[in-house]
Amino acid sequence: MTDDERLGRKRSFSLLRCCSRALKRVKDATSAFLSARASVSIANARQTPEVIGDPVDLASVPNARQTPETTNDPPSATNARQTLEVRQPHGTFLAANKGAFAWRNPAGGVITWGLRSYGGDSSAVRYCLKDVQQIQASDRAFAAILADGNVVTWGDPEYGADSREVQDRLRGVQQIQATSCSFAAILQDGSVVTWGSPDHGGDSDQVRGRLKNVVKIQATVGGGFAALRADGLVVAWGNPDAGGSCKKVQGLLKGVKQIQATENAFAALLSDGRVVTWGDRNFGGDSRSVQPQLKDVQHLQATTYTFAALLRDGSVVPWSDENLGGDHRSVRHLKTVCQIQAKTKDEMVTITTVSFLLLPSLTLLP
Repeated sequence: MTDDERLGRKRSFSLLRCCSRALKRVKDATSAFLSARASVSIANARQTPEVIGDPVDLASVPNARQTPETTNDPPSATNARQTLEVRQPHGTFLAANKGAFAWRNPAGGVITWGLRSYGGDSSAVRYCLKDVQQIQASDRAFAAILADGNVVTWGDPEYGADSREVQDRLRGVQQIQATSCSFAAILQDGSVVTWGSPDHGGDSDQVRGRLKNVVKIQATVGGGFAALRADGLVVAWGNPDAGGSCKKVQGLLKGVKQIQATENAFAALLSDGRVVTWGDRNFGGDSRSVQPQLKDVQHLQATTYTFAALLRDGSVVPWSDENLGGDHRSVRHLKTVCQIQAKTKDEMVTITTVSFLLLPSLTLLP
């Protein structure tokens, strides 16, 4: 064996050892939340976009990176909207987009792995990610709320990772929501700051004057935002084909107490038990066929394509595509339901919504 061959062989073994160490770190980070799988809850997983292109290949994952840890007790995190968020004991949770993961550890630091262009490498902001309270994800970027109310973003700039233009306004942030390419943050004073793709909700200048006293924001993957104000009014912006415009039903949106979102449509529950919908009709934006039944509604739930309403009498009314959970004939026999929950099929970060989980009420006998 020549000297060049021996040197090449030595370099190959060295490379294999480096890869082995990197994979071990990824495995350790992943097992940290999988070990608590029995106690986890999937928060809003129905909203996570489907994987387009190459999925995450753990064999090609770069070295997992961990931010400096702090000793403060981590508070609970707010449910992520367009994120597969797996909650665990001690305040840890996992957020994911189409090609990367972000894990918030018990000390408030963040470990990321996956495709670099999707936010799998957070080394550029690692020293900023301390005391993280919430992580939200667009298709290729992450946004984290810190304990002091500031926001840190990383990933693909075209998908909301570049927040420099609004960074001076991101103070006292309470909640963040995301479409596929943009983010919206509720500040402590009830105002809203947006950034990312203008066509997908990143530009809210036209409605900024109405974005006051906002208490909740919902978002569609297709690029629409809907903000619920304290006075029960709704403000929508973004892609009009995905619920970003509610002009046709604006006069009906009064006394709103809950908003739910499919991938491209919104449904609002009014205080009098009625329901108002807008957005893509193929995603539940048109509820005219079931409007006579939508009375005394107590709760709304949504999958990727379909909405379902729980009525006061315990019956359930779904609407949208009949093959994707919207066939009301299949739930006619349900008369004593007390809770409905969207059920999804989860394959890594690919979410395919198929049906609803219905919990019947229980009668306790003496």
